[in-house]
Amino acid sequence: MDRAIDTWKIVSLSPLPNWALAVLGALTLAGIVMAMLSVRRELSARRRWTLWMLRILAGATALFFLLEPGLRKLQVARVKSRVAVLVDRSASMGFPVESKGPSRSAQAADLLDALAPDVEALRDRYAFEVYGFDPELSPVSTETLRSQPARGGRTDLLAALRAAATGQGGSTARKLSGILLFSDGADNAELSAGLSGRTRTAIEELGVPISTFALGRSGLKDLAIESVKVDEFAFVRNSITAEVEVRGRGFKGQSTKVVLRREGTTVANRDLRFESDDDVQTVTFTFTPTRPGASSTPWRCRCSPKRR
Repeated sequence: MDRAIDTWKIVSLSPLPNWALAVLGALTLAGIVMAMLSVRRELSARRRWTLWMLRILAGATALFFLLEPGLRKLQVARVKSRVAVLVDRSASMGFPVESKGPSRSAQAADLLDALAPDVEALRDRYAFEVYGFDPELSPVSTETLRSQPARGGRTDLLAALRAAATGQGGSTARKLSGILLFSDGADNAELSAGLSGRTRTAIEELGVPISTFALGRSGLKDLAIESVKVDEFAFVRNSITAEVEVRGRGFKGQSTKVVLRREGTTVANRDLRFESDDDVQTVTFTFTPTRPGASSTPWRCRCSPKRR
């Protein structure tokens, strides 16, 4: 509980309901006015003023006993609103901000340290709760961000926002006033394709302002093989075709080489080029199995920093 404050207020101790007090109070005031009007023709001004004061004093006394005023002392504890600070703890946060630079988790810790004076100035009004999400929420500190590598298997920003809004890991007794979100933006759940009508509505339903802090100077860079489409069965010495979908984020205008290796030997490779910062390209390989039996084919992609 937050710091208690002693205060007081004047209350009515009368057992009568408010409407009855209002009616009786109005009648008392009307009686005072009529009593004062009854002596307005008094010739002596001194005597007239004396009678007026006596009637006013009598009316005030009647109101006092009617309302029965009292002094109520109170001890009020102001409950601070909470601000949830969410830091992405997925594995991509372990990537460096730049070549040979600190990790994105360390960058988040530096940003939190830079915001510390502003946070301290607002502690009288807000309780700041710092969590890491992967995607479950758990308390985290700047020391943890610097010393313990992020190992989360995926990033689900919307799930983390919902968990903060429902008070997971914190106190549901406090009203949530805002969310500070630190992430490299590499969402691979509901927000992977950006804001749609449904996800936008879900965020608006949270009912709190959300401030985002993008980590990584050059933006997100991610290269992955999305899928491989190939027949599960094939005949020996008969050609089969495989389609490989490669997704690149942050590689606009750059080339990528997809390599097919079988039994430790490079069989073929294909070059492709990404046309946007979030692009999916498809390459096709044709190869011929040389012997029967189960076989696994590793697929690898390598990004070249050169632009074409």
